[in-house]
Amino acid sequence: MAEEIDDNGFYREDFSAESDWEVFNAQLGDLFQRWELSNENDWGDASFNVNNTKWQIDEEQLEVLGKPMTVKYYKALLEPGTCSKSANVTPQFHQDLMCVKSTLDQPTFLDEKANDVHYLARMYGLRRFVVMHPSQLQNHYLTNTSKFSFFLSSISVVAAEVCSAVPIFLHIHDPKWNFFLGIGMSSYMRTNFHSVALEQAPAEYLYLSGLVKMFKEKLPRNHDKPAVVSVRITYAMDTVKLRVPMYVPFGMTPVVDEERSVIEVSQFTALPHGYFPGSNTTMFATFTWPELMDNMFIDSPLQTQFIPSKAPCGKLYQTVHANSYLTACLKDYYNLITAKNTLESYVGRNFSGATTMAEEGNPLDQLGGKIGSHRPQTKQYADNTQQATSSGGQSKLPGPMKEYELNPMLYYLLPNIKPDLALFLYEMLSKDKIDPHRIKSAESDSLVYRLSCLLATVHAHFGGKSGFAQLYAAFTRELRQLWESCTPIPGVAPGLPDTRTCLLHQKLQMLNVCIEKRLQREKGIAAKTEGGMAMHTVELVTDDDDDDDDEDDDTNEEFYDLTEEDSDDPTEVAKPKEDNSKNPLKAEGRLRRFKNLKLIGSDEYLYVPVTQDLAPKTEDQLQDASDVMLKMGSDSEFITDLMCSTVVSDAEAFKAANPKAGFEDFIRWFSPNDWEEYWNEETQETGHKLSARMQAAGNTWQKVWEQAKPVPAARQKRLFDDTLEGYKILNYLESRNLGEIFGLTIVPLLHSSILKLKDIFANTQVLELFTETLDEILADLSRFSRDIELVEALPSPSSSEAPKINENKYTLQLPNPQPLLKKIEQLERDYYHYKCFECLPGVNGLPKAKLHSKFCEILKNNGHCNIVNAAEDHDGGVVEQVLQSLFIGDMREKLMSKDYVIRLGEGLVADESPKDVEAKDQQQPQAGFSNYLMPQFLRAIVTGEKLRLCGAFTENTTFLD
Repeated sequence: MAEEIDDNGFYREDFSAESDWEVFNAQLGDLFQRWELSNENDWGDASFNVNNTKWQIDEEQLEVLGKPMTVKYYKALLEPGTCSKSANVTPQFHQDLMCVKSTLDQPTFLDEKANDVHYLARMYGLRRFVVMHPSQLQNHYLTNTSKFSFFLSSISVVAAEVCSAVPIFLHIHDPKWNFFLGIGMSSYMRTNFHSVALEQAPAEYLYLSGLVKMFKEKLPRNHDKPAVVSVRITYAMDTVKLRVPMYVPFGMTPVVDEERSVIEVSQFTALPHGYFPGSNTTMFATFTWPELMDNMFIDSPLQTQFIPSKAPCGKLYQTVHANSYLTACLKDYYNLITAKNTLESYVGRNFSGATTMAEEGNPLDQLGGKIGSHRPQTKQYADNTQQATSSGGQSKLPGPMKEYELNPMLYYLLPNIKPDLALFLYEMLSKDKIDPHRIKSAESDSLVYRLSCLLATVHAHFGGKSGFAQLYAAFTRELRQLWESCTPIPGVAPGLPDTRTCLLHQKLQMLNVCIEKRLQREKGIAAKTEGGMAMHTVELVTDDDDDDDDEDDDTNEEFYDLTEEDSDDPTEVAKPKEDNSKNPLKAEGRLRRFKNLKLIGSDEYLYVPVTQDLAPKTEDQLQDASDVMLKMGSDSEFITDLMCSTVVSDAEAFKAANPKAGFEDFIRWFSPNDWEEYWNEETQETGHKLSARMQAAGNTWQKVWEQAKPVPAARQKRLFDDTLEGYKILNYLESRNLGEIFGLTIVPLLHSSILKLKDIFANTQVLELFTETLDEILADLSRFSRDIELVEALPSPSSSEAPKINENKYTLQLPNPQPLLKKIEQLERDYYHYKCFECLPGVNGLPKAKLHSKFCEILKNNGHCNIVNAAEDHDGGVVEQVLQSLFIGDMREKLMSKDYVIRLGEGLVADESPKDVEAKDQQQPQAGFSNYLMPQFLRAIVTGEKLRLCGAFTENTTFLD
């Protein structure tokens, strides 16, 4: 017989274990205590504007029934106010439900930012609430009653335990349906929140009379007091559609007919403009009765008194749906910010025509031979260069654009290529022009601006990245052609590189400086060759010359490198050396007398020598020099030699101009502050001596003077090698990838876009409407341009086998330009909004001043203005009267929706001041709560035959009704 087994222990259940419901309650209680939901302080003013409030959202995930549950706490960020804090009478969320001011705020469907404000805040006017929903909404909806009961029971228990002053909601069914069940607890009251939606409601519930009857049937007990009703009726007006065709330069011509209009533009034609065909302005009119007793008006299927002409409040809303081609172009261009594509990947290697090491050897080794090898550019030479460039002398760059499309763009950028075909010539640019916004860019309508605008337009409308690369490569090839022919680059401000401008403009300025120096030097070499004598001779200055100006004037003095290759040319080097050897004391390179002073210990006058100009530097070169100095230290011998190179050049030039001069004479001219005046007590006369630092043993200036040889500036090695610098700049521009080109051009592009809009506004006489906004955007652009930093780039292998001349190691680090793009987009949308507003019947013929005043109200109020109760004495009164005339007659066909809000209870706040509300609360009884009228709330939204109900009904938990 088998052994008997006692199996009672296998089926014993442990009822002391915690259930899932209890575990969830404990987690929920801890979370609510952490969020301090029982704190009734700092709730802000008695009423608040739902749409103009910023919200703080705290989020936590809890595990319940094996699935994650998300709990969110929505809290309006308000200034500390004077809302009532009376205990056990009117909790703050009850005051929110009873506040008439927050009832009918901006309609949900009119607000483009509806997702920023929660649905519950709009429906009930709540400033604080908690929402629970499954974390994976798309797969785990709450759809059955058992789950509703599970979570609602937990909410009720936990809210009572922590004394929550914040209502708590459960999101059920599909999230897009916006169904919520909620509970709001206080010490003796419980408010139940419900949502109902009917696709086809009974006819009586589509009007106020039926809704009031239903509302009173839902109350816990009968009340004789009438309910307070707020009504808003919304009408959908005809859509205003303004057709502004697309304009794309060098491509399309806008088609003009009776239904289309063209935006007038006098500047910045390289950018597109116009609006997409689907652009329009949707108009709605809302008429509101903010506070009525439920027995004052008739609203039933047979008769209604809620008509626009009798409404105490009316507003006109305009929602703009406009997409601009300019904004689309800027957004499309923004996608290049992270592009790493090189130009070679689109147009091939050696697209600029520069010699490669495989073909010609190292370019650096050939630069010395090129110096002086060119002759001055004559008109015949320039014409031949232009003809070769325009007639296809160079191979066509691969890309989506044909030559007949690409050439007009190049003529627009560089009119001197083909002056007879140039579309627009550059105006005279001034280097002293002041930008009031201090934007680190360049002058308007400069080469930098035209290039930036054209690159964006080509990228958007002429082939994307391929067209972009084709245009930029063609541009750099033309720059190299101008460099080779010694033709100055047009559209660039004169002078040395200006670090107040963008880096691209500085590079072009530097290239122009190199071309200018190269032209001056070659003209000097030609003069030597033709005249058979040195260009720089002793300057004859008579004793009668009273020129006391001690500042160096601009001269045509030119310099060249003293190299072995140069020494082979007898016309350039041998003759000056021969002259100097025959007469070592012969003065050379004099500019003028220096204040009629004479040399110490000699009767000869002291002459100012012709000196070399300081080497100009762009911003990245200055950054490089600064980094080198920081790394090597100021005491480094290399740094000392680098800093003394200019002093050595000046000392040699001074010795050549003043052969009998001494160190003291040099200091008198070079550093007058170190030639100090003193009182000689022995002779009782005023004397002069060197400063203490110049007399110090082994100081740098004495060493330089002793080592310097009398060499005029004309025969010195150039401090600024314009030939090498020119090739560096060309190589820099040609080696940029697409993202780096974006960084070089984004500021001029944004500035051009803003100035283009300003030009459009001025042409249509609406500039005063948008001046403030334009100034704000320009100020933001100024900060953006100055936040761009030069950072050391990571080394990347080059795709070309050709060596790069001093490859730049710095790249531009940009801030995010998206906020600027959004503001420009909004500005264009506002302009389209105004043009549509101007098209309203009867509005176009009104005075501009009154029209602008009314539109300013629309902009200030985020797209709406008042159209009822217009005052005759203010600027918008006439406009309001015209707008009112649009809503006379039968409007039933344009009826869109009706909002009814019904309230009943103590603490009903309408237009009372906070002091009156607080006095009322203080008069509330602290005992005998059975006589206290609990807050009751119902909101109904009627759209056609559809009905949406959101109710909040309160019951007394102490004295059951």
